[in-house]
Amino acid sequence: MGPGQRRYARGETSRVEAVLADVQYQPATKIADQYLPVRSSDGEGLLPCHASRSLGTPSAGIERLLVVVHGALRDSDRYFEHADTAARGMRSAALIVAPQFLADVDLEVAAAIPDGTLCWGVEGWKGGERALGPAPISSFTAMDSLLQQLTAGERLSAASRSVSLSLIPRLTSISTRSGRWPWSAVPALTAGAMGSKPHLLATRAGLAARHKLIQLDGVGHAASDVLAAQPTRELMFG
Repeated sequence: MGPGQRRYARGETSRVEAVLADVQYQPATKIADQYLPVRSSDGEGLLPCHASRSLGTPSAGIERLLVVVHGALRDSDRYFEHADTAARGMRSAALIVAPQFLADVDLEVAAAIPDGTLCWGVEGWKGGERALGPAPISSFTAMDSLLQQLTAGERLSAASRSVSLSLIPRLTSISTRSGRWPWSAVPALTAGAMGSKPHLLATRAGLAARHKLIQLDGVGHAASDVLAAQPTRELMFG
């Protein structure tokens, strides 16, 4: 167990998980303010995102692309803030994007969400299940589409096409029925404390992965700890 990591007493872990399971059925407190179109053979939809720059126009001078995926509470705003804070004072210019996989409970109370915004079941988005609307698009397909668009030449400058991509994976399930590894558009690098679980599940399922897994010892599970750790900052923004 690394520094700063808490050891739960016997039985306490299950209570923590029970509370989390209940809380995730509450609506997200904040909805992202940018939207990327997702198009597939299953239809079209919009994926909400927080981002450090406008996603609607080309961005010059990008040296790093960091995609941070939220956890069960769908609080992508917090993950984006942690990543943005971690990037301050570092050498490279980074585009930070935090997609938000909304659940149906979020749409029931949120105002001003554009028509066509994708939503999944509270549990479904984690394992690549199809969206509940407006089109049955897998969350893995949505992630692939996002990464393909973010790394496309027309969005990043020509000098940045060899952008180094760091992905902090928070999706905790692998849908073996899909027969593929999620985020197939990721060029090479997966980093972070949570990287080992999806990689292990994919390996056990016999799914091909082109990712390089880097395990950071002594970094806790919380997104704030992962992103604030100096080895993480150097890896992502150095």
